[in-house]
Amino acid sequence: MKKILIIEDEVYARKSMKKQIKLLLSDKKIEILEASNGMQGLEMVKENHPELVFTDIRMPIMDGLDFLKEVKKNNSEVKVVMISAYADFEYAKKALRYGAEEYLLKPIDEQELRECIGKFEQLKQQVQEHKNYVSEDGLAKYIKKNIFSDTFVKDFVNQNIFRKIFNVFQVMICRFEKNDEPGAETLYKIVREAHPEVFTGFRIIEIQKGSYAIIIHVDGQSIFFQKNMVRILEKQGWNISIGVSLESDCVEMLHLAYQQAADALECRIFYEDNLLYYQDVMSEHDRSYHISEMQTRFLKMAMEKKNFEKVKTVLQEIYGEIVKQKYISAKSLELFLTQITVIFRQTSDEKSNCHFELMDYKSLTEMKRDIEDKAKLICTKEEEHSATGENTVQIMKEYVKTNFGSDITVKTLAEKVFFMNPAYLSHLFKEKVGESFSTYLCKVRMEKARSFLENSQYSITEIATITGYNDTSQFIRIFKREFGVTPKKYRDEILKNKMCK
Repeated sequence: MKKILIIEDEVYARKSMKKQIKLLLSDKKIEILEASNGMQGLEMVKENHPELVFTDIRMPIMDGLDFLKEVKKNNSEVKVVMISAYADFEYAKKALRYGAEEYLLKPIDEQELRECIGKFEQLKQQVQEHKNYVSEDGLAKYIKKNIFSDTFVKDFVNQNIFRKIFNVFQVMICRFEKNDEPGAETLYKIVREAHPEVFTGFRIIEIQKGSYAIIIHVDGQSIFFQKNMVRILEKQGWNISIGVSLESDCVEMLHLAYQQAADALECRIFYEDNLLYYQDVMSEHDRSYHISEMQTRFLKMAMEKKNFEKVKTVLQEIYGEIVKQKYISAKSLELFLTQITVIFRQTSDEKSNCHFELMDYKSLTEMKRDIEDKAKLICTKEEEHSATGENTVQIMKEYVKTNFGSDITVKTLAEKVFFMNPAYLSHLFKEKVGESFSTYLCKVRMEKARSFLENSQYSITEIATITGYNDTSQFIRIFKREFGVTPKKYRDEILKNKMCK
């Protein structure tokens, strides 16, 4: 990864994120670009061609969602991560629909950012290693421009070629299971094998690793070809699902046909069949469904309390309603999964990477099981963290009592003793003790100083050094703040009281 662009109207937030990324990628040669709004970001993308863009949503002039729509029209290759301080379901839904790769909530945790960047570096490497045989003639490039964008790109030469080959066409989207795909070259051969005599017009466009769009010329044998293609793929051991659009005779409808195929494919969760036709599934699954505000509130409360049994009860109630509805739309399920993702991330003490995608599931039962498994993992993991946290805090307190004279900070303890994130360790200590680590350390030092003043002949400067203060003036100031008198006056009063006795 050579270039990353950050689009953020708040200067401090932008500089802070730039610093985070630089630290994470300190061993790599990388240029980090900056823009203060979506319009400026578009210009940066055109001129500098970044591979990864982090963009805020709410910005002046052009917001993040409008930027995302524009950039995906002209550059489907650039990866965009949306950032927002608002856990808004509609924003998340729109961002994912417009082609965002991730939706991160502010403030961004270092580990979450590291995993996000790591994922894209890994994806880039896989794409580089994965030599696909995809036709890249002028027509294929023309199709690629129009299939992913709702704004039609005119090109009279290729339009005429398209009409000659695809006077009537359908779009098929083929999705292979994770880590299980034949590759574009093999897919090309299978398409040819499925209908060699009659079937001549087609193009294969790679959407992403494991997903392909096939544009086919429609004739009387098209359904036969589609079923034969599935049969060959299954016979060779590939797990595949295919969504098929309506027939169209208008090149301007290419993007709509692509969307129809995608919508059909999303409905695979309702069917055992792996060949799904838009006209069949969309006429049935058109009902909307929303989880109620009460269910959202109960689920959130149960997750916050890490009560998995209550979480499970709420999820079973929601699942029962979904099954009862029967003809719920795939879009409603997408929104439901987005809501669950946001709730799980909001209620996890640590940054949760859980993310639910409708296309990852073959059935409603599989979807329900995955949600419950991830809920259980979060609840169980954080119960263990809570128990471990008590031990960690106790060790910290003991360490302070025996090393109060040393230069102790949460950062040094986190890095050299506990090997933990300093911010998390600081939060953990305050949560368990009720005060910050620095406040606790100061109190221990002051109590030790008072003891030395009462029971030793050390000078005030020596006591300051012994209790961790190289600056005697600072020691005197803190002591007076804690006890209301200077160390000298405190010692004088102790001696006076002893003499009176």
